[in-house]
Amino acid sequence: THCTNENVGNNACCGTSPGGGSGHAYMIETPNFQFTCCGVTNSVTVGGSGTDTFYLYVWRRYSSTNYTLIGKEQIAVTGGTNSIIPDTQRLSFISGDYIGWTGTNLIPDATNVGSDYVLNHRHNPVTDITSLTAGSSYDWSGVDVEINKNYGIQVSTTASTAPYFTNLPTTVYLADTAVVTSGVTIFTVSATDVDPNDVTGLTIEPYLYKDDYFTFDKSSKTVKSARQLLTNVVYSMLFVVTESHCLKSSTATLTVIITNSKPKITNLPSAVSIRESVYQQTLLHTLTVTDPMNEYVTCSETWTVGPESLSDNNYPFIVRQISASSSAYGIYLMAWPRLDYNSASTYNLSVSCTDGTYNVTGIYYVNVIENSKPIISNLDNAVTVNATTDFTGKVLITVQTYDEESDQLTFSHTCNPTGCPFSVYDSGEVSITSNLLRWSTASYDISVAASDGYTTIPGEKLKVYIVGTNKDPVITNVASTSLSVAENTALGTSLYTVSATDAEYENTTFYMAVTPDEGWYLFQMDSTSGRISTHSTHAINYDTLTNKVFTMRVYAYDGIWYDEETITISVTNVNEAPSFNQKAYSINDYEGPSGTVLQDPRFTTTDPDSGDTLTYSHNCGNDTSRFTINPTTGRLSYNGSYSLDMGAPKSVTCTITITDSGGLTDVASLSIKIGYANQFTPVFDAASYSFTISHNTPIGNVAFQLNATDSDGDSQGIVEYTLNQASMGNTYFAILKNGTAYVYKDLTVFYTGATYTITATARDVLGLSSTVNVVVVFPVSTTDITTTTDRERLFFQDYRNTYWFVPSGMGAAVLLFLLVFMAIRCYRIEDKNNPKGCTCCCDTREPIKNRNKVANHRRLKELNDEVKQNKASIEDRGERYGKNSSLSITDEEQGDEERNINSRVSLVASPPAIQNGGEMHVTNWTTRSPSPLTVGHADIENQGPFQQCPKE
Repeated sequence: THCTNENVGNNACCGTSPGGGSGHAYMIETPNFQFTCCGVTNSVTVGGSGTDTFYLYVWRRYSSTNYTLIGKEQIAVTGGTNSIIPDTQRLSFISGDYIGWTGTNLIPDATNVGSDYVLNHRHNPVTDITSLTAGSSYDWSGVDVEINKNYGIQVSTTASTAPYFTNLPTTVYLADTAVVTSGVTIFTVSATDVDPNDVTGLTIEPYLYKDDYFTFDKSSKTVKSARQLLTNVVYSMLFVVTESHCLKSSTATLTVIITNSKPKITNLPSAVSIRESVYQQTLLHTLTVTDPMNEYVTCSETWTVGPESLSDNNYPFIVRQISASSSAYGIYLMAWPRLDYNSASTYNLSVSCTDGTYNVTGIYYVNVIENSKPIISNLDNAVTVNATTDFTGKVLITVQTYDEESDQLTFSHTCNPTGCPFSVYDSGEVSITSNLLRWSTASYDISVAASDGYTTIPGEKLKVYIVGTNKDPVITNVASTSLSVAENTALGTSLYTVSATDAEYENTTFYMAVTPDEGWYLFQMDSTSGRISTHSTHAINYDTLTNKVFTMRVYAYDGIWYDEETITISVTNVNEAPSFNQKAYSINDYEGPSGTVLQDPRFTTTDPDSGDTLTYSHNCGNDTSRFTINPTTGRLSYNGSYSLDMGAPKSVTCTITITDSGGLTDVASLSIKIGYANQFTPVFDAASYSFTISHNTPIGNVAFQLNATDSDGDSQGIVEYTLNQASMGNTYFAILKNGTAYVYKDLTVFYTGATYTITATARDVLGLSSTVNVVVVFPVSTTDITTTTDRERLFFQDYRNTYWFVPSGMGAAVLLFLLVFMAIRCYRIEDKNNPKGCTCCCDTREPIKNRNKVANHRRLKELNDEVKQNKASIEDRGERYGKNSSLSITDEEQGDEERNINSRVSLVASPPAIQNGGEMHVTNWTTRSPSPLTVGHADIENQGPFQQCPKE
């Protein structure tokens, strides 16, 4: 524990009278004189009076015979006061150490003060004690011991002071040339402590440093390099110094910076002289640059002309690396440097080289040598040019020159008067640049100047005379002329005639150019007369033109030159009659209420006038008022209720007229066929039905009869029936077109007394329908139960039975005879559809015993009649709805005898067989609602009319 002003001993214990301790050495081995913390002595107070000096000791006991002197200091004290111990005399101690002293009478004492002061060591003489030094051992066990005696001395303590570095923190700068290997001594670390006794026990340790760059010798406390150190890197080492007494410590940082050695340019200043006419890139000087550490060095330049710097757009010199494979730098004259002696005769180049840290500079001087002037040797001169024979590009003369430096020469010229048709090229050639035929000036003075890039000599004179020029033709009657031409103007119609005059030639040729290009197909021009007309083969159609206004450039050419003028031609629109694309249209529809829109006739029309609006109107003779027409679409609507039953015609023919915005028209006929509309829903003759049917009723027997009527006329009133038997779990009944329902599946599966409600639907050919509930009751069988014990009489024992049995037997015999007779011959059964229908077998000519089969043959006769009635409709629809198959009718009782019936169209039914009066549905094939024919749910294909039994 570190001390915080603890006290050892008691200065007020023993009065103020000095004791007799002079010449004695004391060590008080009791707790009151023992330190309880780690620290240093701060002050001493003694109970006596006066001033004196004495030695204060700190002892540490290691055994009963071994006591080590930790430290001693001679202290000057004044009795009764607190004497501060100087820093240089402070004694260090740890918890458990004892105090002692020698050489003063200022410390009073007292005896018999209590058992706390048991062991007081007193030694006399003191010479062997005072000669001891810190670290010496002494055996106090053999000296005098005083019991129960106290001394008036008190030592106050304070915390130990942490050690500190005497030369850290600090920064050490070393040249990069000084630390190129390992083992170079960089720094020696030193530290001390304010507390004198702690100085010898200090330890120094490095922390947080790059051990691959530095080493530290703890004995010599020196820092050395472990390798070559890098420039531009800051190295840091953190050191910790610790005293062994109370283990107080402190830290400080050593910073090492390796400075870069400057490079050196060894061959500057220097100078060179060059001609101002030099234009190629040239190496003027190779720089010699060294660096003590052989670091990479780059160089650049700053130029001045006399005292002023060059601008970026006139920078003729550059310092750059000589090649990619060489690190050497050179001073270059750039290509096309534009040196000018008159502008700058001397250049001063400040060359700067750097290794990335330091820059060094040197001066390079460039002197410019003035260029000589070029000379023209064949001017002044004069030439004559003929406008008729000399054309553009002809060379009149080549200027001859001389230049001492053989510089590339350029030429310039001026003309008097200005705008001459000649030019002087850098080759020295003077050439014609325009056609001279139209030139009115007779001669020009050309001043030719030559320049070598540095000096331009004054212009030398060339006189040019022009002869043989032409007089241009002139168009005389076109000045901002505008023409208008209507579409469909006749081919070759004259529009305008251009006139021209020529002072030299009588024959002038005319031609034109038209924009946009579409105009070439609309107009033409006679080259001799100048007559402009519409095209001879292409008609003008305003509505198909992309452009309506054309610009025509007209030219008059005399064979040498031409004159030109501009004519604007506008094409105007002419209204053209519309037309129907076909002359007759037809629609089919049905009667309906007022406002009903009829089918779209899909009128198609053409109007040559793009964007013209067409209006429709109608004329249906006496029936015109029955209809209205949409003037935009041409769709007709009923103007009032249209009812065939009320006398409206089934067929109407109308004349439809279209009229454009200019009043031009065209007509077409429209044939309208009106049919009966499906207006009414089928109605059953009862709100519901209930039928009682025995579960033993044979398959094919009639089960019940339904009847529904439809008030629609024509074919829309035909009704078909369907049954929804989901409540029964299967299809047990089939229903014919006439509403007769018969047993289709065995009914014995139903127990007696069961009741089921099924749904019957009556639907007309266009889908209108109504439904009704049909209750099917399977009745309970009844049996009489005998309630007496008397024996029942036999049949013939009751005489009353003989009265009716005899005539009944005779009747039965007659009935048996009739049955045999009918088995041999055909008999007839009348029904509402065919009162005289044949019920015999047409193929075998044998009687039909099974009544169900008779019903089938009767139904086939009905089907045959219906097919005949709808033959035309069937033929129309056969290809669309038909397919080829065959119908097979089977009679179980006659050994699966087959009857093949052919027809011309396919009538579809299902499932695949008819057995004993199976259900048959015949579709009435009309143009409005073709639907399948169903026969006993079997697929039927008839390839000819049904056969009929021969009449008898």
